Amino acid sequence: MPTPEILLDLDHVTLRWPNGLSALGPIDAALEAGRLTAIVGPSGCGKSTLLRIVAGLLAPTSGRVAWRGREPMRPAFVFQDPTLMPWASVADNVALPLRLAGRSRRQSHAAVQPWIERVGLSGFERARPHELSGGMRMRASLARALATDPNLLLLDEPFAALDELTRFRLNDELLAWAAGGPTILFVTHSVFEAVYLADRVLVLSARPGRLVADHAIEAPPTRARDWRASADYARQCGELSRRLEAAAEAA
Repeated sequence: MPTPEILLDLDHVTLRWPNGLSALGPIDAALEAGRLTAIVGPSGCGKSTLLRIVAGLLAPTSGRVAWRGREPMRPAFVFQDPTLMPWASVADNVALPLRLAGRSRRQSHAAVQPWIERVGLSGFERARPHELSGGMRMRASLARALATDPNLLLLDEPFAALDELTRFRLNDELLAWAAGGPTILFVTHSVFEAVYLADRVLVLSARPGRLVADHAIEAPPTRARDWRASADYARQCGELSRRLEAAAEAA
């Protein structure tokens, strides 16, 4: 089996807030190219903080994030809230990063149309966010991120506020969109979502969040909904739940 390509190294990364509170670390981990990696841990352990450090939105207090990809780092960040402009259409929201990069409105709309279609929003190009369901707004947010052609997609609990049926549907669609696409690092509070989506799960301890487990997921090559009903899926969810419980107790 070929050795996985390392895309990014987290080298002794820590974060301490200005008030002196130690929020994270030290964290040492390597992110492998082309894989879906989940981050789980107790509430307040620094999962989202770590994601923001990887994205460059926060500077670590110590340590470093070292990019080892063959191409320059092109991250895209999807927040739990879709963060769409309420006055703008779906097409204008999805095209925003391309407009900010200097493309014309016509060029941007032509470039994002395939992604609007791929996330199932054809026919809603002119709709405003208030005219969309929560799931549709998240689809628009994902299309906006994917349209930038990222090689690293960072997801901060993007499905947490959705109903279970919509969440399951978007989980399946994320797997399809990610096939052959960017490396994905995502935060979730759901053990079930982590096992279903991820190739690997990083388990953080209670604050300050430290890496206490690097858990591999054994999944079929093509994941389908009926795998969720299998004994193998239930077993792996149980194993990860036990690791998460131990992490919550770690000092």
